[in-house]
Amino acid sequence: MKENTLVLEGAANYQYLDPQVSYFSYDYGILENSYEALMWWNGTNGVTPIPWLAQNISYPYQGNTHVAVLGLRQGITFQDGTPFNSTAVCFTFNRLLVMDAYQPTGSPSGSGWIIQQLGNHSLFTAEGGDGTSMKHSQAWVDQVLAEKFCQPIGTYKVQFNLQNPSSAFPVLIAGTWSMIVSPSFVIAHDDPAAISNGAANFTAYYDHTAGNGTTYLDNSYQGSEAGTGPYHITSVNPTTYEIKLAANTNYWGGPPGYMYGKIQPAIPNIDIQVVADQTTRILDLKGGTASDVGVNPDSIFSLLSRDAYDSNGSYISDTPGVIFHGPYPYYNTGWVQFNLNVTNTAGTLLSFQPFADIRFRLAVEDSANVTDVLQSVTYGLDQYANWMFPPGTLPSGADKVVTQPAYSYNLTEAANLLQAACKNPLTHFVNVAGHPIANGTVNNSCSGQTVNLYYQAGDTITEKILTEAVSNLNTISGNDNLGITFTPVPVPAGTLYTLAGEHEIYAYWAGWIDDYNWVVDWLGPMFGSTGTYPSWSNYNFTQWNNLVLQGTLADESGNLTGLVKVAALMGTLSNENGYYWLNEYQLYYDFISTWIHGWFYNPETTPNEALYWAVLSFAPPS
Repeated sequence: MKENTLVLEGAANYQYLDPQVSYFSYDYGILENSYEALMWWNGTNGVTPIPWLAQNISYPYQGNTHVAVLGLRQGITFQDGTPFNSTAVCFTFNRLLVMDAYQPTGSPSGSGWIIQQLGNHSLFTAEGGDGTSMKHSQAWVDQVLAEKFCQPIGTYKVQFNLQNPSSAFPVLIAGTWSMIVSPSFVIAHDDPAAISNGAANFTAYYDHTAGNGTTYLDNSYQGSEAGTGPYHITSVNPTTYEIKLAANTNYWGGPPGYMYGKIQPAIPNIDIQVVADQTTRILDLKGGTASDVGVNPDSIFSLLSRDAYDSNGSYISDTPGVIFHGPYPYYNTGWVQFNLNVTNTAGTLLSFQPFADIRFRLAVEDSANVTDVLQSVTYGLDQYANWMFPPGTLPSGADKVVTQPAYSYNLTEAANLLQAACKNPLTHFVNVAGHPIANGTVNNSCSGQTVNLYYQAGDTITEKILTEAVSNLNTISGNDNLGITFTPVPVPAGTLYTLAGEHEIYAYWAGWIDDYNWVVDWLGPMFGSTGTYPSWSNYNFTQWNNLVLQGTLADESGNLTGLVKVAALMGTLSNENGYYWLNEYQLYYDFISTWIHGWFYNPETTPNEALYWAVLSFAPPS
């Protein structure tokens, strides 16, 4: 074991290493150790952000504009030696806004929308505005900057002018996308032409960056010194995806009152390696050449005692030099998504629309014992989900299960529902525009029909759930001569979501990990007609849209009781109608060397191998 290097091995690789560009939780572990935000988290608490680069926050009210004012800490420098101040803060947020959530792929698929939702929606592509129609022109940039979303009001004080405020504001600016970057480092590496006589022209840089998510920091091949964090990236290998980081010897130490005291990175070097073969990762951990490795649930007993688990459900390492941490909850839900208004590749509505009929949805949902599958595949490392909003979702009470799902494992009920749906088929329903379809458009007779249920290849949990469901449903169909066949179909993840987004499949596995821990982050994507999953599945329900609006207004006004009430209604409608077949809440766990001390878990920062390395140290086990 090398005491000067923490070696992390996993199967995944980074996507983008620019905090204003990345929208991938794996990246966040690297970014949260290299960059810092105005607000962040005090150790294990994932529900209350504390001032970090900021030292205080207040909310004066001016006319019809909601305002947040943050005082900044003084004496902090970026890793490139330049000062942290209000100019850097507002540069970062303006940069985020004018990027317009664009990534190097040339599409608005980044995390910028999370902050853009606080501003003038008419300006931003991800919010339905005109960023694209104006081609991110200089005139568009001028409009964005004129909003003065972030405004310096002194060297160490900033004011945020929120046209669409949220009670979650401290949570929103604690996210990776809000981590502050050095203007001098970023401009010099992104757009050297914006520097003249040693001075940077910020407006010229914004014009260059408008709608452009391709930046130097994306890959940081030669390292990055753009953050204030306890580590900085020294190199990135574009072929192997290996990332090396070194401790920031001038790190300011973190905020006073931090639960782990003054932060002084004790491990000089971090080495992140992509090791696709799990057996190799496990052997590396056992042999001491790796400090922390990713292990799939079906392989945990290569490191844990099976006897201890079988006798009392305990997770106890029986491998010398290895300790197990977990399992711990984090904010995620997995489900099988049913699509309405399914089309062919030409966009023509298919005549067979099984999941427009609640009887088909419930029949599928009753046909597999999800709890037993989770236990047999994950050994308790996933929990059965019975509410869209996972345990711990803010504000307090949003995670309270008001109504249990209308489905449960019941083959008798599944048979009754499938028989009823096939023998008395649905003849009409409402299309995605909210209008009744013409008579004869839909023929939901079952004979000769095949219903494909898609899932991501390699997802053993969903594979087993769907395999069990299909076996039971096909038995029911055969016993009653219904003539319908169900088939599980594995496809690569990219293909899965492409087909879903094009409305071409009947059902598929889906899931959500919170962008930020606030129930609004679930309401729009899960229930609004323009949200991620409703738009893919062609859901367009007036009642849902109205409730999403009510929730948004309650959030903006600080009416948390009203927001929780809306969440309860949305969760109830989902459970009663079976549009989402909820399956699992994944739990977090970690296998790590016993030489490593200081490990802790925060549900808002550490899933997907995102340790806070700055508080770790090496010491031989006693």
